[in-house]
Amino acid sequence: ISSAFWPSLSDDLPSMFNDEDKALLRKVFNPCLSDRREEGSRFVPPDPSFAYVQKLRALVKEEEAVQRRRMEHFFDKMFSQQCPGPLFPSSWASSVEISHGEAAGRQGAQLSARPHYVAQAHVLEEALQSALPVFDKSTEDGTRFRVYRLGSLEVRTTQEHDGLEAVGAVFSLSSTEPRRSEASVKDDEKIVKVTEYVERSGKEHRCYVVL
Repeated sequence: ISSAFWPSLSDDLPSMFNDEDKALLRKVFNPCLSDRREEGSRFVPPDPSFAYVQKLRALVKEEEAVQRRRMEHFFDKMFSQQCPGPLFPSSWASSVEISHGEAAGRQGAQLSARPHYVAQAHVLEEALQSALPVFDKSTEDGTRFRVYRLGSLEVRTTQEHDGLEAVGAVFSLSSTEPRRSEASVKDDEKIVKVTEYVERSGKEHRCYVVL
């Protein structure tokens, strides 16, 4: 049974399930949450009765609601990398370490949402490919939450265990005590080009992003 069941959940092979049922089963048997594939020939598919399938759908909807709340909170400017909150695994908060200098710097920064930059996410993709996230954590379902710093921009992305990384929020960083000589970013401005410069300083490298 397993030799026919698991291939039917793939998008690349013919399936014995319709699209709706296949989507449900793929979520139920998410490899990050389920080890049923390891049962091999002993695997027995779930009960196909209407009542049982409805229970599965209800459970999956509850999980999807939690995932939506997580993403909404993560894409909000009030999200804290040091204290993510009860929606996320407790290990996120306990495993985060931050120096006093970094903490002071981040506390002295203000985030301003730039939703129009999200619509131009493709312009940021090249810069993200060569950038290292300052925050990179996963939830139990395999979804990864990342935060990047590109010059004066903070870019937040998510990536499901079997999906592509997607930009969900972009913020501009500004000091709580802005310098008069610094030009402000207008809401109607668009990203035309992103250029990353790497400067060598001794054994270290410093990166600069120019928009």
